[in-house]
Amino acid sequence: MSSSSSLAPAAQTLSSTMVPPSAAATEAAATAAAAASSTANSPRPAPPHRDRRWEAARFLVSPPPPAEAQSWAATAATNDETGAARNYDSRSLPQNSSVAPAALIVLNQPICDIRYLERIWSSTVIHVCADGGANRLYDGLGDDGLRQTFLPDEILGDLDSLRLDVREFYEKQNVPVTRIRDQDSTDFGKCVRRIREIEAGSAAAAIPPSSVSSPTPTLAVHQSSRPGSLEPRLPPGTLHDLVVLGSLGGRFDHTMASIHSAFQIDSRRHVYLVSNDSIAMLLRPGSKHVIRCNLDVEGPTCGIIPFGCAVALVRTTGLKWNLDHSMPLSFGTLVSTSNAFADQLGTQKPRRMATVEVETNEPVVWTVECVLGPKPTIRPAF
Repeated sequence: MSSSSSLAPAAQTLSSTMVPPSAAATEAAATAAAAASSTANSPRPAPPHRDRRWEAARFLVSPPPPAEAQSWAATAATNDETGAARNYDSRSLPQNSSVAPAALIVLNQPICDIRYLERIWSSTVIHVCADGGANRLYDGLGDDGLRQTFLPDEILGDLDSLRLDVREFYEKQNVPVTRIRDQDSTDFGKCVRRIREIEAGSAAAAIPPSSVSSPTPTLAVHQSSRPGSLEPRLPPGTLHDLVVLGSLGGRFDHTMASIHSAFQIDSRRHVYLVSNDSIAMLLRPGSKHVIRCNLDVEGPTCGIIPFGCAVALVRTTGLKWNLDHSMPLSFGTLVSTSNAFADQLGTQKPRRMATVEVETNEPVVWTVECVLGPKPTIRPAF
């Protein structure tokens, strides 16, 4: 075990304790109650598990060859809370497969390189910008030709940071711009609520007239005015995984709010929190989490952080410094940061994959390093 790893006995000690997530959500309340009743000496035992598979790279890299995609999909079926089989892999699979569709939420952080944005966009079927996220999308694309290629389905939030020039551009493209006057939820939360409404087929009825600030306020109007309507492709009740671009980095309280929002989201969804530097996922108890990472875009460093609990018992495989129950995770004692993947490149060419398995009795956040930002411009030294 490396002496520089946070798994070493000299792990960094933090003086503050994480505050459990809001009790507004039933799931969050259960998590907070369990955390309050736990102690470092008597953590609750791990519940029975089901395999739950994650692969952020399906949104970031070109699809694998069909044979490889179908092989992975065959092993990726897992049971969600309803017992229904779900697959988690790229959209290169046949359209009648059971691959879970995904929705993209763009928040107010620098946008990723156009190569990755194109892949994320093409592998998601709903695209929503949260307020200042529209500024980031507009600025990151650089010219109107690209901006017209990557048109969001809606821009929404309290609109306190949406620039006038950005709003005017998107309204001319028939993109709805909706003000939601709710100061008790974040713009991230407002976007999740909108996606639920889209899934239920009730977006038009869900917006109070007083909250609408655009001539094209509802998704129903938006669908009739632009090609590529969501409705024919997505029957009511379809549950989407979420890719949240710009959810990490920048202000620390915004990063914490993103993780808090992940606690409040239906646990059947896979939620990928993405920035130009990191990818994070909330791993809940009750499953064996199988995480496939593409080493061309993810790593080398990774970590597992307990959240919303006093102490977490975690068991891993596939890491350079694996965890077991002899090393409980908690703030003030031990957290796993600056970990790395085990040497497991195998024979997969040219896609280099690593697989990490995580079992936990309490919520933890898996985080992995990535480099998705625009390539820096090399300037002459003179």
